[in-house]
Amino acid sequence: MKKLISLLLCGSFLVLSIPLTGATAEVSAFSDLDDDDPSYDAITWMQENNIVEGYEDGSFQSLNKINRAEFMKIIVESITDDAAGSDCFPDVTGEWFAKYVCYGKDVGLIDGYDDGTFQPANEINFAEASKIIANALDLDLTTISSNDPWYRTYVEPIAELSAVPTSISDLDKSIARGEMSEVIWRLKEEQTNLESLKYEELEGELIPIESCDQLKEKFLNNPPNYYWFDVEEDMAESSSDSSGLGSADYSETNIQVAGVDEADTVKNDGQYIYMISDGSIRIIEAYPADNMQEVAVINYSDNYFNPSEIYVDDDQLIVVGSQTNYDVYDFFEEDIYIPYFHQTRTATYIYDISDRSDPVLDRELEFDGSYDNSRKIDDTLYMILNKFDLSYYYYDFDLEELNIEEVLPRFYDSATGEEDYMAGCTDLKYLPRERELNYLITVAIPLDDMDGEIDKEVLIGSSENVYSSTENLYIASTNYNYDDYYYDWSNSKTLVHRFALDGGELDYEASGKVPGTILDQFSMDEHDDHFRIATTEGSVWSDPPSSNNLYVLDMDLDITGSVEGLAPGESIYSTRFMGDTGYIVTFKKVDPLFVLDLSDPSDPIVTGELKVPGYSDYLQPYGDDYLIGFGKDADDAEEEETASRNLDFAWYQGMKISLFDVSDLENPTQVDSVGIGDRGTTSELLYNHKALLFDETKGLMAFPVTLAIVDDPYASANTSGDYTYQGAYIYDFDENGFDLKGTITNYQEMEGNYWDWYDYSSQITRVIYIGDTLYTIGYGSVKASDLDTLEEQNYLELD
Repeated sequence: MKKLISLLLCGSFLVLSIPLTGATAEVSAFSDLDDDDPSYDAITWMQENNIVEGYEDGSFQSLNKINRAEFMKIIVESITDDAAGSDCFPDVTGEWFAKYVCYGKDVGLIDGYDDGTFQPANEINFAEASKIIANALDLDLTTISSNDPWYRTYVEPIAELSAVPTSISDLDKSIARGEMSEVIWRLKEEQTNLESLKYEELEGELIPIESCDQLKEKFLNNPPNYYWFDVEEDMAESSSDSSGLGSADYSETNIQVAGVDEADTVKNDGQYIYMISDGSIRIIEAYPADNMQEVAVINYSDNYFNPSEIYVDDDQLIVVGSQTNYDVYDFFEEDIYIPYFHQTRTATYIYDISDRSDPVLDRELEFDGSYDNSRKIDDTLYMILNKFDLSYYYYDFDLEELNIEEVLPRFYDSATGEEDYMAGCTDLKYLPRERELNYLITVAIPLDDMDGEIDKEVLIGSSENVYSSTENLYIASTNYNYDDYYYDWSNSKTLVHRFALDGGELDYEASGKVPGTILDQFSMDEHDDHFRIATTEGSVWSDPPSSNNLYVLDMDLDITGSVEGLAPGESIYSTRFMGDTGYIVTFKKVDPLFVLDLSDPSDPIVTGELKVPGYSDYLQPYGDDYLIGFGKDADDAEEEETASRNLDFAWYQGMKISLFDVSDLENPTQVDSVGIGDRGTTSELLYNHKALLFDETKGLMAFPVTLAIVDDPYASANTSGDYTYQGAYIYDFDENGFDLKGTITNYQEMEGNYWDWYDYSSQITRVIYIGDTLYTIGYGSVKASDLDTLEEQNYLELD
């Protein structure tokens, strides 16, 4: 065993040609080894036993990784001096490590990959290393069934010996030298009393909390101190009723999935505009335009509620936002009454607006946690909340005296007039890598029954991006590859949870991980009982450079197929899925548009690629054969700039709209491209798809633009322009391209420097139409214009 350990750890440093010291060598501490290194004892033990000396500079570098070829040399030299062989895998023939790899294959230590290769340069992951170690050390292997993964038979005995450090975040995690030292030390010295991951934790399955004591011991280090407060409603009076004069022809919010509504700051129903303005909800009778007037205001200025987004459906208005409470409700039962707790909440107000001039509050709900996102499907509102690390709010008092129920998430429902828990201790589940008490909360609110029960699911975790079909809700977050000390940001993964949506109920179904991180909700999609997700691994400027992937998963969120390694050195800027086809835009200097055939979930393939300057931040489908890209143009940096920065890059310029013909999956083409302004020109559309008015049947699109212009014709590519205009750009479009119909601004005048005329209330954020009228909506103003001529018809400035 000692020979194995010596050769293993010596061999791991062979790439640096570091010889072992003799038994009489003086032991001194490694220059980079601190006592806060989680493998400090293991590394010190190796040093004291003269197993390894380390690097020439006296360091140990416990975070460095080991590749597969190096690892095989370590293991094989520990068990034989007669290694031989040269052509057992096509990618090892003739290499210095061939005899070690081939010997390992002959004696059953390794099998290679399904494609017949060994991939010697790949960093070895924990599952692969476990197989080799378990076989080499002749551990008692676990008997497994045909349904078990291949690695269980090797990993489980190592886990049973408490030899899996908690920094092993995944079975496919590349092993660091310090971690390998920890595994070997634990096995050799039988260190079974140390914290170690169990096999089921490595599998990544949700683990139930077994008791409140476990919740307290596992996740809490400091006690909490929160504040929770009361709320009141204040609505402005008005004299207007719904008159039935609305148009059946009106625009709706630009959404991702048909049948899955998304909240926005502005909604309309063909007669009325509903908008958030200055912390209030404004209801404006907008159609016909010559009678445009504000008919009601729902004012929250005295209630510590800040509305974020709204939904409108027939005679119902739903308002979602953040609630801060300054008084404690007096109807708590004593056993759950906790003063100074639950300061920040998400509130949902549901109004009956059958009389638009007199909205009536039907139900008020308050949930612990910050609002992340929501979707509305038929008569159910699904909300996703984050209750972030409770330790941020903790103050010093004795943890032993903490009643664990104090930190469980709660909600208030006006239908019952009661405060209650959303989950008890044993209702909670967590993934093994979770170390902080963050709550991922999903709720389903019935909108057709104001006394209906709220369905709730609470996990220990978090949400960053949300995708929903009509049948499933997917919640994604970044799963960083770290644990206090061992970290590798470039190898982070995306964790996805799937909840089935069944008749207004939420049912947790599955979780899965894919390499890399996602950009936004459009990085995800569901089609024919498969989930597709596009990710970027690493950073554009990292070494090795970034790469981009697309994964297809089944409903258990297991990977069935993938395309990996797209556009090395670039990152994803936009993604869109259309049935059996996927489109990915990456960027560093040019805009490669990749077309992927996803018709076979087990074998997705890239069928075509188009490179054009710049990039697209958002892709809008246009029929079955076209895509419209909204983004920025780009100019290559000068040679002097790339040389001085030692970077190959481009400067983004003004806004750009591109029309792509994707009817031929192998040969996508750019039909038209138009530019808007110079460097500095921007639009909310570039980061929020809801800012786009898009009507395919009318051939109409519009969006807000803040225009920047560079006056100097000799200016360099990195010169930003001066802001000269803010308003809406309106285009006609067809299969041949774009035609600028005109622009509209809500500003009465724009003279002098931008900051001289800048007015928050006049900034256009949305463009909608009702009948033959186009409405440009600012934070505090609404302008009505003729849809054909764009001539002003009416203007309303909100008080």
